[in-house]
Amino acid sequence: MRVLQGLDHGPTLVFARTRAGCAEVADALSEQGFDADALHGDLSQAARETVLRRFRAGRVRVLVATDVAARGLDIQGVTHVVNLDVPPDPASYVHRIGRTGRAGADGTAITFVAPAERPKLRHLMRVLRSDIEEVRVPTVAMVARLRQSRLQQRLVDAAPSGDARAWFAAACEDTGMSPEELGAAALALLAAQQGVDLAPPPASRPERADRERVDDDEVKLFLGVGHRHGVRPQDLVGALTRGRGVDGRAVGRITILEAQDLRGAAAGGRGAAAGRGPAAVDPGGNDVRMALARSGSPAH
Repeated sequence: MRVLQGLDHGPTLVFARTRAGCAEVADALSEQGFDADALHGDLSQAARETVLRRFRAGRVRVLVATDVAARGLDIQGVTHVVNLDVPPDPASYVHRIGRTGRAGADGTAITFVAPAERPKLRHLMRVLRSDIEEVRVPTVAMVARLRQSRLQQRLVDAAPSGDARAWFAAACEDTGMSPEELGAAALALLAAQQGVDLAPPPASRPERADRERVDDDEVKLFLGVGHRHGVRPQDLVGALTRGRGVDGRAVGRITILEAQDLRGAAAGGRGAAAGRGPAAVDPGGNDVRMALARSGSPAH
């Protein structure tokens, strides 16, 4: 969703793997204010023609389709193609992205890649002898800033005519509003029409990959307790920090298994706890030993 919100896109094709997924994505986009519709094999011929007619006319800006339903589709002016998964083979990938950038026009293809699909993506690039740039999904704050920036640029590009200046001066006089007040009111109307929130963007949170990555100044710790001992994350944080001079905020991701547990502690905890070597802790009333999981060795 945020990918499309962050794009200044024209007619866009989104490819989904299944009919059900196609309909679900189109419905979700519509609920978020996109002019979206679905094209899949469950549609009658009449319904299919209606969807395509609306897409060609610009009444539908985002068309979500399956490979089968999009077969033979020939629509000019598609600016973006979005693959919700890595296509099954290079031929399918070329067939999908060939719907944009036609006749010398600019076009962009975006493919979502799950961790398990990375080998498939590497195979794709090797066969096609082409590099595919990796980018991150924009955060909510990034999308807000992009949309505000585009709105600002549109205002800069829209050189006001003499008539507009004269009308604006007359409107200020008639309403008693200052130029700043009337300009702000006009901006608010324009932003509302274009779906741009003028509020300050929220503070960006670190990406999940950043939050979960173990940095060089972190250590992994192992305790021989787990779910069957009734241990909870808060028990582990307390056992690691209590009386050791470690800030609880320095404790990273906690994974609790059936009989053992792993966690990451930031550099602030290295000298206070891990630097002492194995230590006795008491998470949830279980007196156990704590040991380092050395980098590059299995944590068990």
